[in-house]
Amino acid sequence: MARQRITVTLPEDVAGYADELARLTGRTRSAVIADAIETLRREELERLLAEGYRALADESKRFARRALPLATETWPDYEG
Repeated sequence: MARQRITVTLPEDVAGYADELARLTGRTRSAVIADAIETLRREELERLLAEGYRALADESKRFARRALPLATETWPDYEG
């Protein structure tokens, strides 16, 4: 994956935490920050997917409620 050099200004305590985490894990400061941003991106994607699945489930329930009367007309012995 291509890399892009950027300059970021962080509060001292955040930069210190990134440096400490990098030291403890044997990674670079850049790797720690990149991993943190990737985690945020993944969490946002998971949130959006969950939101979409909930919307789809709601739509499926509405469809089922509307379709049930038609299904009972088509299949009189259907017990729902």
